[in-house]
Amino acid sequence: MILACGMMEESEKIERWKQMTNFDNVRDRHQTNSAKWDGLADRFGSDDPNLLAMWVADMDFDPAPAIKESLQDLAVNHVLGYTIPSDDFYQSQIDWYKDRHQVDLQKSDILLSPGVVGSIGAVIQAVTGKDDGVMIHDPAYNGFIKILRANKRKIVKSPLIIEAGKFVMDYDQIEAEFKKGEVKLFVLSNPHNPGGRVWTREELVKLADLCQEYGVYLISDEIHIDLTYPENKATSAYTLDEKYFDQLLVLHSATKTFNIAGVKCSAIFVKNEELKDKIQSTQALLAHSAISSFGLVATQAAFAQSRDWQQNLLAYLDQNRQLIVDFFQENLPQVDFIKPEATYLFWFDAKDIGLEGKELEDFFTQEGQVALVNGLNYGETSPTWMRLNFATSRENVQEGLNRIKSCFDKKT
Repeated sequence: MILACGMMEESEKIERWKQMTNFDNVRDRHQTNSAKWDGLADRFGSDDPNLLAMWVADMDFDPAPAIKESLQDLAVNHVLGYTIPSDDFYQSQIDWYKDRHQVDLQKSDILLSPGVVGSIGAVIQAVTGKDDGVMIHDPAYNGFIKILRANKRKIVKSPLIIEAGKFVMDYDQIEAEFKKGEVKLFVLSNPHNPGGRVWTREELVKLADLCQEYGVYLISDEIHIDLTYPENKATSAYTLDEKYFDQLLVLHSATKTFNIAGVKCSAIFVKNEELKDKIQSTQALLAHSAISSFGLVATQAAFAQSRDWQQNLLAYLDQNRQLIVDFFQENLPQVDFIKPEATYLFWFDAKDIGLEGKELEDFFTQEGQVALVNGLNYGETSPTWMRLNFATSRENVQEGLNRIKSCFDKKT
């Protein structure tokens, strides 16, 4: 009887694993307080139940089984009081970055934060003043723009250049701005959002050299680094020469890679003790370092127990990515796009439709019943570009592509 029960439990675990790694089988997230699905009416002005959400950068997949089981265990078997991070929690991050990115982290390097954007806010307040400039790329993740505006810092843009179908940095323009003396901080998306560019080591070194020469702090936001596709090699800025560490901060989280944005847990990696003290002092002023027990448990389970799930996820996303590339090449050959080297975000130019910004976004919403984000959310250089989130079932991706094509067909 005991043996039979044990076999049944094991069989149930295997079945749960199959269900949670069947990425074709996604949940209906309507009426779950999902920002992505239940926020459509507020964001796009439509309560059409058939509107397909391909905008907010989260995934429609269940988290890894180990994450769900760890959260269930915490909720059922533990007191939900104040919690301190365990040594095992820190070790899970140290081991992950060592194995995946050849980074030699120490526990003392890791400062905790509820979220990456909040971390940027804390760094902004720690190392810049209200008259200082902060440089970002254009286009850049709109969270960067919002946190800079909220902190009333001068936003200095560095437009990215498209060469051979990918973004490249304009180092001459960056240096010209640095020479003016206003820029005190550069916030880099590594890999890039929305373009999915994986910066090479040489590119990162060139940027870090400029930051060091002109006394500019450098943030490398690496929240998407573990969603890099196999043909590319992602480089963490924390693997660069130690000479850069006095001005370097790396931001990381499991939330994008493992689809646990709702549990709120991230980290700031920093070596320099003086810089670390500045950030910790700012975090104390903002009460910005406490992490919920659910965030700690989910993050540890992600890094320590969910590697196979993450590899299966990346393979599925890669197939979605190729489906989109093939579709555009075969059905919309006139449309420019950037094939992402990382992330589950696809960046394409809808200039043939003849609209820009919010009007273009509304056209896709109303005529195609597909919710995408227009390029002006990421800067002034991309008024006709759109961002598509393909972290959903293959069926949804194919349907979204058909709807996008129908919009081009109506305008051409």
